[in-house]
Amino acid sequence: MCELSENLKLCTCDVASVAELRHYWVLYRFVEGKNHMVVGRTAILDTLDPRLEGQNRALLLARLNESDVFDVPQALRDGDRLMLSFRCNEAGKPKTITYGYERAGGRWVEKTFDGLGWQWHHDRGPFGEVRPALKRG
Repeated sequence: MCELSENLKLCTCDVASVAELRHYWVLYRFVEGKNHMVVGRTAILDTLDPRLEGQNRALLLARLNESDVFDVPQALRDGDRLMLSFRCNEAGKPKTITYGYERAGGRWVEKTFDGLGWQWHHDRGPFGEVRPALKRG
């Protein structure tokens, strides 16, 4: 089941790559004047049941805008972007679900994640594990 935990926290951790993590976050820092066009193909993203997807999106947006969502303070700025990725099973099929957000007016707002496009004006910054990521049960 891919139902997210309402208690999730974005934790920093001592790993070399997000490839070592099952559920993770990556902060992309806006860089004034950066215009590095990246060309390629974006993979088709996995999707969830629409009811569960709506529930997860609402939960994430509320939780991300709480002051204690990160385990250590981050110097967030408008224009920063945040990607969250979760690996889970739905109806017996493995899925990777990805959510994107952008910092605007001191708050996170939904922004479709585009791995190539996000690199045009942003540098990849800190990353870590999401825990607990999924609801138990």
